[in-house]
Amino acid sequence: MDLDMPNNPAHCLGVGDTTALSLAYAPSNLYAGYKKLSVNTGGVIEVLQGSTVVISGTDKQESWVLRSGSDPSTLTVKGVSPGQATLTLQYTTDGFYVPCPAHNGDSVTVRVVEVDKIQYQDYCTEQYVDVTGTLYIVKGYDIPFKAIPYPSGSWPNDAPRWMLDGVLLDPPGETKSINFSTLSASPTDYHIVTATCGTSSVTVNVICFDFAGTLTPVDNFAYRSQDRYGLAERVNATCAITPSGLTAATVGGLMWSTWFESGYVGSFISRTPDNGTAIYDAGPDAGPTQPYLYVLSGASCGISRAYSKTVVAPSGGRYIKMPPTGIWHVSGHASIGFKGLAYLSPKDVSFQNLLFREGEVWAQLNGFFSGAYPNGLLHPATDPPSEILGGDYIDGCQVEVSDNPYGDWGTGPFSEGYYTWDIPWQYQAPGTTTWHTFGSPATHRVDITSSGTVTIQKKIQGEGAGPFTKNLDDPSSDYSPPP
Repeated sequence: MDLDMPNNPAHCLGVGDTTALSLAYAPSNLYAGYKKLSVNTGGVIEVLQGSTVVISGTDKQESWVLRSGSDPSTLTVKGVSPGQATLTLQYTTDGFYVPCPAHNGDSVTVRVVEVDKIQYQDYCTEQYVDVTGTLYIVKGYDIPFKAIPYPSGSWPNDAPRWMLDGVLLDPPGETKSINFSTLSASPTDYHIVTATCGTSSVTVNVICFDFAGTLTPVDNFAYRSQDRYGLAERVNATCAITPSGLTAATVGGLMWSTWFESGYVGSFISRTPDNGTAIYDAGPDAGPTQPYLYVLSGASCGISRAYSKTVVAPSGGRYIKMPPTGIWHVSGHASIGFKGLAYLSPKDVSFQNLLFREGEVWAQLNGFFSGAYPNGLLHPATDPPSEILGGDYIDGCQVEVSDNPYGDWGTGPFSEGYYTWDIPWQYQAPGTTTWHTFGSPATHRVDITSSGTVTIQKKIQGEGAGPFTKNLDDPSSDYSPPP
């Protein structure tokens, strides 16, 4: 006896599916007796002869007289419920219980399966995870799905079949990578993923969403750069999600981070993934920075949006006389002074979280001043250092405390001379102790004549405040604006 499923070598079918079963017997000299087909487990399959059920859950065997007109060579097996059943074909002398030892027959085991569940491949771990609720998937990304059969094992040929929103996705198979290119219109506008095998199916609801990050400097002055930050700038990071009504927590959490590759700078000092907000700190070093926003968990875990920025240090500045102040002088004295303001550049970023000072430097003395300062003339470092005000696209960040270059060299006698300080401008970042010199020095110069006329100026690369001049006998004046 020979029993086979010629169109189903895997001997597997879905609930509700059918497959052909062939029955043959040899040797050809068997003219008397019966062939008996039986199943060991009821309720898993049915066997049909034509449209008539001949083996079912309650009637688990059937016999046919050999060489009779009703002796079939082909039957149909139908899957009824998940499980496993063994069909056995035997030659018997009585049609029921007495097998012929020389012709014990053949058997075939049939598996009937249904779709048990659908899994998705975690983007971060690349492991398949059971779907337990609505999936939130970022627009434009392929997400691999996997159908799990019950009972476990292989699938029938051409199963399972997949559909997206009712449209069949060929070819069939255990896994299917699906791209979601259409945004959901609302938090309840689901795309439907379906896996079917026979009459069984499992569906998954998917919301297709998109997201973007926004980086807004705390010192967001008019016309400032949105692609560059000053050292130690703070930046508010937020997010937007489409469709509206979704939250960062719902889609798996949106977390801000920074690229940590060598040479990149900046970091986040606080992050709240449940609402996709954070505070970015540009830090004490200049260089490229790449804040990025990524999905923290779920079907789109790890998908990110990156934003390339640059952190810059102060590179120079400008110096002016504070408007509308006047020039200080004591009549009868070789004296002069003014109020000055310092501004930092570049002007399109903010340095308001840095400290500023003028560094220590010895003067170059000539003529009268060589005698006036026999031990040299030291410009001390500013103590305490000054804070820096917010940004200004026209002037740059202003140093908060005004400068006051002045001097009184008495009533004479005088001779010609001058002195200069090439004063280094320096900044310090919060949390550090190092002072960094930047840009060109601010050259402070005072000239005196033999008659006691004094000229003062302070400039950077030839531009700045002055020269301002007071003669010995000019009326006394303070810093009040001139009339």
